[in-house]
Amino acid sequence: IPDLNFVECAIAIPKTGPKASRRVIMVEERIPGRYFKYMGNDSWDIEPGLTDPAAIQTANYLKCCQHVAFVALGGQCVIADYQGGGTQLTDAQLCTTPEYAGDFGDGNHTELLARFSSEHVCSRFCEFFRL
Repeated sequence: IPDLNFVECAIAIPKTGPKASRRVIMVEERIPGRYFKYMGNDSWDIEPGLTDPAAIQTANYLKCCQHVAFVALGGQCVIADYQGGGTQLTDAQLCTTPEYAGDFGDGNHTELLARFSSEHVCSRFCEFFRL
């Protein structure tokens, strides 16, 4: 089971300078080493170009995490768009039911969540945990 966590991040709002009141800067921890897109927010499958064996294992584990979330949250929400490197993940996207469509940005593809039951292919981790 991969040891994963999301990077530390923060929002900075400058107090002075040109257009300071309209600027917002997101700062996050640097991810060392290779960066991978494990899966996007347009499919429940692993990214087709992913070839690194450790990254594929991580992606399969993340597929299981999606399955756990789908079951635990009654099909209301799943994390998609997993990416990062090593033990660090960043820039994930929530996919929700239509009632929450506007709450989590333009990447919240509610139609993707609606297809989870018919498109998710269990990984060996799903099978191990008897999902």
